[in-house]
Amino acid sequence: MGGRRAVPNPVEIITEPIQIEIYHPPLPKAIQLERPDWFVVSENNIDDFLAKLSKIQGVEAVPTFFALSPQGYEKMSGNLQEMRRYILEQKEIIVYYKTVTTPEEPTKMGDGIERPSIGLYPRDKE
Repeated sequence: MGGRRAVPNPVEIITEPIQIEIYHPPLPKAIQLERPDWFVVSENNIDDFLAKLSKIQGVEAVPTFFALSPQGYEKMSGNLQEMRRYILEQKEIIVYYKTVTTPEEPTKMGDGIERPSIGLYPRDKE
């Protein structure tokens, strides 16, 4: 108690990177689209069209059908192209993040089991 202070032990700080396992959910299964039946109808072929449609629908009365104007068809086509563009861009974002979050070398998973580094596309080894 005579004024002596104990010298504290120096604190040693060690910084080292750790590998974090990031879950990559599976991509959704591919869509299976069905091809619709398209008919181009004019005043010259309306009677044949109605007869054919009655046969397809199995009705004796006037069949039900939907129509698009040429401008409406162009809008629908443009909308489908816009959806396609959006889906492709989202897919590229998913591929990017999956690629940058996949480890370069296998990750140890206890007791000598290794999980190989798997990405959507194989990495080039240079």
